[in-house]
Amino acid sequence: MKKGKSKQKKTQLMSLIFMMIFGNCNSQEINVEDIKGNWRPFSLQKEQTFRYIEIFIDDTTFNYYDYKIGILPKKKFGIKDNSLFLENFKTNQLQEMGTLTILSDSTLRIGEEDGGFILEKINEKPTLEELIKSQVKDDYFQERLILRKENKY
Repeated sequence: MKKGKSKQKKTQLMSLIFMMIFGNCNSQEINVEDIKGNWRPFSLQKEQTFRYIEIFIDDTTFNYYDYKIGILPKKKFGIKDNSLFLENFKTNQLQEMGTLTILSDSTLRIGEEDGGFILEKINEKPTLEELIKSQVKDDYFQERLILRKENKY
């Protein structure tokens, strides 16, 4: 009888450890600090088509740079219960975009696993943040952005 209880306790302990290690990934509260920085779309499929943009997320806004157009209007954002809300320009209201999931230190998913999109942190210089803060000229930034785009895809 003691052997059975000991085995049951070990199983319960292993389950608890597993939940502590892997359960934290899904239950962590995501805040602004977790998503601040410079990002770009991430794709494992080269054929996947989308406009290449780079995003700089600060304390209150998403800032965009489209490689064909340049700087796009920034959007206010909010986070509630690990969901991302972005400003809708037509209504001036925040609209839910999907659940935020931190996949690693350098990847972030917005939306559900099968229908969302993944952003990858940009570490190469110059960044959109530097352009917005006038620390780099637009033509040099765009030249480097195009190189990042071509090297990535």
